[in-house]
Amino acid sequence: MKLIILIIDDEEVFREETAEMIRERGHICLTAENGKKGLELALEKQPDLVLCDLIMPIMNGIDVLKNLSTSLPETKSVMITAHGTLDTAIEALREGASDYILKPVNFQSLILKIHQISERKELIHEIKNLRREISQDTPEFELIGKGKEINKIYHLIETVSETKTTVLIRGETGTGKELAARAIHNRSSPPGKPYVTVNCAAIPDALLESELFGYEQGAFTGANQAKSGHLEKANGGTIFLDEIGEMPLSLQSKILRAIEQKAIQRVGSVNPIKIDTRFIAATNRNLQKMVEEGSFREDLYYRICVLELYLPPLRERRDDIPLLAEHFVHRFNLEMKREVQGIENSAMQALILYHWPGNIRELKNAVERAMLFQKNGFLKREHFPKELQEVETQESVPDNLEQACKTYERAHIRNVLQKVDGSRTKAAQLLGIDRSTLYRKIQE
Repeated sequence: MKLIILIIDDEEVFREETAEMIRERGHICLTAENGKKGLELALEKQPDLVLCDLIMPIMNGIDVLKNLSTSLPETKSVMITAHGTLDTAIEALREGASDYILKPVNFQSLILKIHQISERKELIHEIKNLRREISQDTPEFELIGKGKEINKIYHLIETVSETKTTVLIRGETGTGKELAARAIHNRSSPPGKPYVTVNCAAIPDALLESELFGYEQGAFTGANQAKSGHLEKANGGTIFLDEIGEMPLSLQSKILRAIEQKAIQRVGSVNPIKIDTRFIAATNRNLQKMVEEGSFREDLYYRICVLELYLPPLRERRDDIPLLAEHFVHRFNLEMKREVQGIENSAMQALILYHWPGNIRELKNAVERAMLFQKNGFLKREHFPKELQEVETQESVPDNLEQACKTYERAHIRNVLQKVDGSRTKAAQLLGIDRSTLYRKIQE
């Protein structure tokens, strides 16, 4: 893999000869004659590898390393010097250098190190691609977003995954409560452990107890043989009680007992069955209000709400809509054998401005519908449902000229990146800017 390598050294002959040798092997090589210029060039070009002299004017190599380790943590650094001691080697490694080389440099050894770094970078790139491919079939990765609220959710999921704490997930229908529950399970349970979902609103009250706890033969008419319930099937893993607010009061006390005692009884049996099951509950209702009204047990509410995870509606996280929409485009390209490149600016503006009463589920369905009418190219407004076509998009562009330009620029860069499958090098070429400028604009 081609690397961007920066040499920072005040010896011109060494600097230029080494750079020429590196370029002959297909890498991009930049040079700087002192630490200050080298650091400025590194921050602008974001190289893969920095070869840095120790003793230099204006700024020494150790100070350069300190700045690089903070500003560019993924950039590898190798300290090169003619003034080597054990103390300087230890200090260089402590400040982030991945290696330490003495002058006169053995160029074959240096090229070998560069080759090793190139192979490692290529391996990391392949791993990221594999993870991206795997994620298309892993539901937990559909919990997508980069905004403040979704990052808070990611943090809570990581935190609670280290324990078997009972979790209550709140949010409107379609916000991804089941995805959050599965993400917690996948992160906290060894592979192969059961994950069982029960929609309390979809099962009639008369059947819900036997579905959850199971029953013995002869427990009631039609019970011709014993059957284990969902709680028993989830033993060792996770039970997800979706829409727990719909559970009848008569059953809530039994669920409370199962959580506290880690044991259940099948219908028609007096013998307890020990279970080691994690409980995750979800609801789109206000359980606190239900407690006040007497339709939900207060003790059960506090038992399931050890940690509460709130999933905001899509209208409160509009910055994540482009990410979600592009994710669904990619997903349906695979499922429907399409080659859609992305979503046109005006259509994306409509998606961002729409109020999304059905939340992420509605967005997913809207993208799927649009892709029925478009096999390649970009999705346009006319491909989406009528309510999205009628969204007034002019208000998305501010009156302020500078802000309006930024709004357009962001949408244009996003579409160009979609066009080249996310390749920042190709996107920079099409946009007519260098790669470091594109990186900066993406960060902004």
